[in-house]
Amino acid sequence: ISSEAIQNVSVLIDGQPADVSNNPAQTGWTASYQMQVGDVEGNIPIQISFSDLTGNNGMNVTATTDGSKVKYDETIPALSTVSIASDNVIPSIAKVGNIITLSFIADEGIRNVTALIGTRTSSLSNSPDGKTWTASFTMQSNDVEGELSINISFRDSAGNSGITVDATTNGSSVVFDRSKPTLTAVSIASDNSNTALAKPGD
Repeated sequence: ISSEAIQNVSVLIDGQPADVSNNPAQTGWTASYQMQVGDVEGNIPIQISFSDLTGNNGMNVTATTDGSKVKYDETIPALSTVSIASDNVIPSIAKVGNIITLSFIADEGIRNVTALIGTRTSSLSNSPDGKTWTASFTMQSNDVEGELSINISFRDSAGNSGITVDATTNGSSVVFDRSKPTLTAVSIASDNSNTALAKPGD
């Protein structure tokens, strides 16, 4: 918004020419630019040049008056650490009732996180900065046996989608076993000469 009607308005956003429009009084102006891959990341600089209707050049403007700013981010977020473990005595196996914990750390704050353990959507918790996450699920009697698959999808604060992660970074895995053990052979014998008989001391 200008204090008087202005003309010859030129605006750069992140060093790129912006599309400019104005109201009939030429005192209210809007400039827009659609960010492109390869534009400079970080706080987006602006530059506005203009003159009044008489031809007096105004001072170039390079900052907002209300402190507002926009940060440009085109970097895809990534998970630097991913691991999985069961609360079983042996953390690489699980039975019905065991809690599976999937832990992962991002290289920046992330959001819109979805984590599947096997085919189940897990409960999520995270650190305040959005970098450290845990997903947990309690194994059920109708879950499929075998090695548990994982699937983690996420975005960063700017909305860039990370590449879906389906493997741990440390080689950890959990195998789910819900089958009750059975005895395939049971026999009894005495050390008597007749193994089907026993006397005191046998």
